[in-house]
Amino acid sequence: MSTLKNRLKSVLSGMIFDLEVESVADLGSGRYELEVCNNHYLKPCDRIGESYEVESIDPLILESLDGSIPEADSIINLWPPLFIHGPVKRANQELIDYVETKEPGEYSFPFIYLMEPYIEETDNNKLSPFKSVAEVKLFFMSTYDPESFLVEDHHKNNIEPMRDLALAFIDEIDVRGDIFGEPEDFEIIGHIDFGLFRDAQGYIEKIFSQNISGVELRIKLPLKKICSKC
Repeated sequence: MSTLKNRLKSVLSGMIFDLEVESVADLGSGRYELEVCNNHYLKPCDRIGESYEVESIDPLILESLDGSIPEADSIINLWPPLFIHGPVKRANQELIDYVETKEPGEYSFPFIYLMEPYIEETDNNKLSPFKSVAEVKLFFMSTYDPESFLVEDHHKNNIEPMRDLALAFIDEIDVRGDIFGEPEDFEIIGHIDFGLFRDAQGYIEKIFSQNISGVELRIKLPLKKICSKC
């Protein structure tokens, strides 16, 4: 738990990604319009287990793949985002290896990437409740179809949901006072077709093998001492 990555994993495990279904309208042909409290990270073409595929998110329309019928006042479980960390090349290989274990079309949910190396400034004050402050870059990214996505689609289906995911992540950090102090400051940067950036030329080369868009969270995280002897 003492390492930053383990603390971030703990924060992610505490987040809930369930669809709380309030009402359902049968549109026919196995299509259903759902009223939910929060779409979370969903975007068109996302799979929800083996039961549903997302047709649209505004409104939220699901296509049943196996004959399942969503019900009002029910909960549909979503997978949590994948968490990866490390230098870019290593992280990309880990993502490639993960995707290769999935069936075509099965991998569509987002991932959270902790870029390494990152700066961690040690707090040498023995009376301080903090062991260090980590200045990190976290990327909240989801895949897209390059054949059908326009710029506005990136904003609607990737940037906005990933910004909401990043803010929800910060909210969860705020309530984890046992391992983190209140974040000192943060900024969120949107990335369309994320890759290697070069001034006016924009993204000139992919960093990850997947076609991804989303947001970058730059944040300073005070790490609490886990015990009084730390």
